[in-house]
Order: sequence, then structure tokens, then C-alpha cells
Amino acid sequence: MNRKTVVCKFGGGTLSCREDFLRASRIISAKPERVIAVVSAVQGVTDRLVRSLEESRKAEGYAKVFSEEFCKTHKQVADIPEIDMLSAKLESALFNSYAGHSPRLSDYVLSFGERASAALLGHFLGKSCKVLDSESAGIASNGIYGNASCDVDKTREGFCAALDAAKASKNIVVTGFYGIDQNGNVNVFGRGGSDYSAGVITAVSGASRLELYKDVEGFLAADPKMVKSPRLLEELSFSEASELGYFGAKIIHPRTFDPISGANVCVQIRPVAKPEKVGTVIRERGEGMHVAAIASRKGASLVEIYGGGMVNSFGVAAEIFTRMARSHISVDAIATSQTNISFTIDQSSSLRASQALEALSLERPDVVWVFKVTDHQAMVSVVGGALSAESIARALLCLYRGKIGIKMTSYGASKISFSAVIDVKDEQKAVAALYSEFFSGVKSGRGNAARMAVPARAATKRKLKKAAT
Repeated sequence: MNRKTVVCKFGGGTLSCREDFLRASRIISAKPERVIAVVSAVQGVTDRLVRSLEESRKAEGYAKVFSEEFCKTHKQVADIPEIDMLSAKLESALFNSYAGHSPRLSDYVLSFGERASAALLGHFLGKSCKVLDSESAGIASNGIYGNASCDVDKTREGFCAALDAAKASKNIVVTGFYGIDQNGNVNVFGRGGSDYSAGVITAVSGASRLELYKDVEGFLAADPKMVKSPRLLEELSFSEASELGYFGAKIIHPRTFDPISGANVCVQIRPVAKPEKVGTVIRERGEGMHVAAIASRKGASLVEIYGGGMVNSFGVAAEIFTRMARSHISVDAIATSQTNISFTIDQSSSLRASQALEALSLERPDVVWVFKVTDHQAMVSVVGGALSAESIARALLCLYRGKIGIKMTSYGASKISFSAVIDVKDEQKAVAALYSEFFSGVKSGRGNAARMAVPARAATKRKLKKAAT
């Protein structure tokens, strides 16, 4: 590329009305670099598209009703002919869903929010801008419906060709959220997948910076719904930010960093209301904090499997997790002992997990004696790029003092996070207690937190000794 390029991603929370699109166009136009803007759907539109698929299967006339609503919503931003064309195509797709549902059709329908957003932003940017949908941008996906991944090598080839064809345009607008498989079908990247799209486009375009414009200042050290005025995190590593995304921080999709790993890219979270301000800077290899943030995720189920036949038996864990995979169940945290395997799954999968384990216990009663699936669990996690043994000890002691029962703990080889499974009713209490333990009195910034997170060894040992008695 012959120009310095920056990728700017605008999420649905920043695109809700005409004024929001005008603001985004001003941010893009003010930059001296060539800008590739990646857009999400207008706020709330993807949820409405999901519901439209459900309703259109029930009533034949719903396709026309919803397509008119879709058209009206977007024409309130700008009355452009592209919206009429998209609404007509959407009506046809929803009518087809009445005749029969398929994952292919669902993904296609869900892509219309991003298509409309891209057309609207391109309208406000004017003649200096080229709008590319994922088809014309060459965003290649792997053919998995609902939660696809991008084929980065194929995308690089297709996207660079599209950029070369649009070299006369200073700015480019690209649809986020979906790619196109080898058969020309739409594959969406899952909820929040426009962040992932932005990561892919940053990687294949050779951009040096990815700016994510959000309706918040940046990453916070805890959920503000659980902790009053948590500190702003000014710096994070890719690993820390990804872990926080996995635990439900809606600032960024955890897969955003996969395609840009090793590319020497700086990621910036910027508040759209103050676009000149950088809230959080995310680098591949940050300084690494002992404790960067406290995160939590509800909606988990704890699976516990006991069996004396597990001792010195080969392939028991493999058999259990193979059964989970066959039932399309994603396993999160895992803990094992000689006679027990415990792990967490999404609560929506708990019935399928019970059925799979029931079948296994009948086939292998020598291995699986009993199992239990407990719903309404939460995972609370201490996240940091350089967690120490003392930080983990402090976390456990803090939960003990708060009389919060721990069902399972997990501490992976990456040492990015230490997690505890607790009853969901204790989630807010646990997050508040851990935040107070590690961040009480600490201002925004990185260095203060890193120093604060390492307590005096003697004081920690005294606390642990007292707790044990």
C-alpha cells in the first residue's frame, strides 16, 4: 500500500441515528491517513432481524411488515435508494423463511443490518468514499453458519485486489460481521463479530492501527453495574483484553486479536463522544499487570463427574470430552483429580450434557459412577498478564472472608486469569469484594495497580495463617 492506513470500527452502540452517522463521517474525514471503516448494524437492528426470522416462520405476511419497518428505521437516518433495494431483498429472504428455515438463510438475513449501515455511512462520506460489502471486499469465511471464522490468506488476496480497484478513494467503508464461503453463501461471525471483522481487515490491509469507537471510555477494572466507579484501564495486552472479552466485557470481541497477532498493530479503544481521546491502548505484549481487572460471567453450569474407575485408566477424559463435542457443547474451565473431572459449560447446554453423560454412565459404569450438573453458576476471575501466587492467595482469602463458597477453581498455563466457580447469587458480592481487595484507593493507570497488587509478603502470610486456623 502506498498510503498510511488506519482501520476505524464503529459499533452499533455508536450508530443509532442520523447524528451518529454524521459524527462518524466527521471522525473519518478529519484523519490524515486513508481510513478503512468497518461498521456494525444500527443499534438494535440485529436483535430485530433475529426476531423477524422467528415471526416470519409463523405468518406469511410478516415479511412485508418487517421489511417496511426496516426501511423506515434506516430512512430516518438518510433517504437513499440503497435502503429501498436492501428492504426489497430482505422481504424476499424473509418470505422464503416462511417456506422453510435453514442456517444459510438465517445468516443471510442477519447480514442486512451491516449492509444498510455501510450504505448510510458511505452516503455521508460522499464521493471520496468507496463502499464495499463483504462480497466485493473478498472477506472469505470457512463455511460454518452462525459462528464462522475468516480464511485470512484468501481474504488478504481478495481484499488487496478490492483496495487496488478503489485506490482513487481516500476512504473505504466495509460491512462487518460476516464473510462469504467458497460457495458464495453468507457466514456470520457470531454476535460482536464486527470487531473480529475489523481485526481481519487490519491484518490483511497492513494497517498500523485499529481504532474501535465505543459508547464508553475504554476497558474498566470491573463491571460498573457491580462496582461503583471502577478505574479506567489505560493499557492492556492482547491476552488480557481477550480474556476480559471472554468473561463478558462487551468492549471488544475476544477473537479480534487472533488475525493481528504478530503484526505489530496497536489497538485503541476510543470514546465516540470524545474521539480525540484514547481510552485504552492494547498492545500484543504489554507490560503485564499482576492484576489488571476483575471479571465475571453468569449463565454457567458446573459439571462434576466421579468414578473410581478413572484411576490409572486410559482415555477417560478423552471419552467424556468427545461426548461433549458430539453434543455440540463447548467446555470452558476444567479441573481434574484421580477420581473426579469437573468443568463448566454454558447453561443452555446443561440438558444435552446430562443426556450425554447418562448414556456414558450406562455404557461405562466401571468408569462413571455418578455425575452432577449444577445450573445457575457464575465464574468470577482475577485477570492479569503476570498473576503471582500471592495474587491468587489474596483472591482466595478474600472470597473466604466474604463467606463465598467456591465450587471449582481454574488457573491455566497461560497464567492470564485465575477463576472460581460460585453460585450466581454471590456474583456481585464476589466482584465487589475482589475489586476492593486489589484496587481500593487506586487511580486510573497501569503502574500504580501493578505495584499495589503485590502486598507485603509478611502481611499476606499472616493473613493466610490466620485463615487456616
